[in-house]
Amino acid sequence: MAAGFFGRGDKGGSRSGGPADPRAIMAQVRAYWEGLRVGSEIPSRDDIDPRGIEGALLNAFILERVGKGLARFRIAGADLSQIFGLDPRGMPFSACFTPEGRSLLAPALEQVFQGPARLEMELAGEEGFSRPKLSAHVLLLPLRIHHGDVGYALGCLVAEGQTGRLPRRFSTTARKLVPLGPYPAQKADFLRATLDQAARPRPVSAGFADAETAFRPARAAPGRAHLKLVK
Repeated sequence: MAAGFFGRGDKGGSRSGGPADPRAIMAQVRAYWEGLRVGSEIPSRDDIDPRGIEGALLNAFILERVGKGLARFRIAGADLSQIFGLDPRGMPFSACFTPEGRSLLAPALEQVFQGPARLEMELAGEEGFSRPKLSAHVLLLPLRIHHGDVGYALGCLVAEGQTGRLPRRFSTTARKLVPLGPYPAQKADFLRATLDQAARPRPVSAGFADAETAFRPARAAPGRAHLKLVK
């Protein structure tokens, strides 16, 4: 997978400690994922196009299941590197949590892949010297691999507060698991149409556009030739 799948620039998303609305960022990721569903089908890893979640790229990531209750980062946005103090790609997802947090994470993570289920978590960062108050919101959405099993998850992590100068680990303060049953096809069609419409170039507003006029070729005056010879 390309290392720059989610980019490393400053376009879109948020920076930790910034004014970004976590709910808006997470809603964009969830709406994109929901729009890829057809009936009870879970989207495939190959279906994900980063352009569909452009406003959340700095906060987005993809996990790969590596064992029961275990997953590792395959791709991660730049905000996660800022929070954890290093590039988390290849790192276990559990490494982001305190020992107490890991005990709650493992069964929830397994349910994401085996249920499958949607997972939402509220996190609190460790506090102390050079570690000011920091909270985070996490969303995990299952993804299929090529032969149909759920082996990946599309995720989003948005932090609120100051990261400080030292890497952070989190404990879980709230958790919500939502089993994924059949998804109404008409609702998926509506979401896809909404996302497609948002991605299309918008026409120039009538208030700033010149009025359209039909093209009329100039006509020669009566008695004059239509062509003029230039020597």
